[in-house]
Amino acid sequence: MSAQSPAITRQELLAENAELRARLAVAEEEITARRNSDREREKFVRMIESSENFIATADLDGHLTYLNAGARQMIGITCDEDIHGLRLCDLVPGKWQDFSRDVVLATARSQGSWKGQMQFRNLRSDAVIDVHHNVFLMRDPQTGEPWCFASVTRDITALKLTEQALRDSDQRMRLATKATGVGIWEWQVPAGRIQWDAEMFRIYGMAPTEDGFVDYGVWRDSVLPEDLALQEEILQDTCRRLGSGSREFRIQRHDDHEVRHIQAVEAVRTNADGQIEWVVGTNLDVTERRLADEKIQQLNAWLEQRVRDRTSQLEATNRELEAFSYSVSHDLRAPLRAVIGFVRLIQRV
Repeated sequence: MSAQSPAITRQELLAENAELRARLAVAEEEITARRNSDREREKFVRMIESSENFIATADLDGHLTYLNAGARQMIGITCDEDIHGLRLCDLVPGKWQDFSRDVVLATARSQGSWKGQMQFRNLRSDAVIDVHHNVFLMRDPQTGEPWCFASVTRDITALKLTEQALRDSDQRMRLATKATGVGIWEWQVPAGRIQWDAEMFRIYGMAPTEDGFVDYGVWRDSVLPEDLALQEEILQDTCRRLGSGSREFRIQRHDDHEVRHIQAVEAVRTNADGQIEWVVGTNLDVTERRLADEKIQQLNAWLEQRVRDRTSQLEATNRELEAFSYSVSHDLRAPLRAVIGFVRLIQRV
């Protein structure tokens, strides 16, 4: 009698089918995850290739192993040129090569990264490029051993030129304000703090603070009490209107306590939402001009009084002359009649 296979129950078949479906689902999830991972990796590679920044990798000796399109454009080599034998330190001007090797790579190796400003050079034109250089050490994800160097570097030439232009402009402004005696201030309204330039501290007789900022109360306490209420009202009105304005007030200097006349001009600066952010203005000490104006007014008043006095004197003299003329003509009238009669008598004879 032949042996027969053990009978498989329906429940066992259902269990095997469920297990098979579970395995297929897991496999499908793994395939989907792998595909998604491949897509993300492709996106990442494309992002690196399309970046305008310099992105590169180099072996632990500093020899380049990869350059993206932005890096090739920065240093002046085409996408077809071989980078074999090219080192990171070859991408910098001569004065930076020892620094690149002995400081940048050495620091990245020992501390994990180095970043800072330095210079690259275009290998084709030899033009110098100001950059913010970032080099970091990559490690093997399995062993943790050093794997390679990676670099993400940004061209900051335009930024450096802008910064230099701003420094030049600031220097010219400082010279202009010093020559004219105009102080410049910026009031950060939300924080209630004011930033003064050197001329503002000079005008108010104060030593400059370390960061150039003073509290609003410093200005308020400097203004003479009888002028303060009106000045704050004008300033608040300018802020409400988001406009500009001008005013004059008196202050008492902090060092010598001398009262000075100040001419102020200000304008409101708003943020992207149209809300007040800063009030920017100028102060000019016009004390000497005010004193000169007062002297001129006093001189004009004195001259006007002198004219009035001389006019009165002339009018009095004219009246005296008129009286004298009348008196003379009256006193000479009788003698003249006698002379005229005598002349007529002679003519008859």
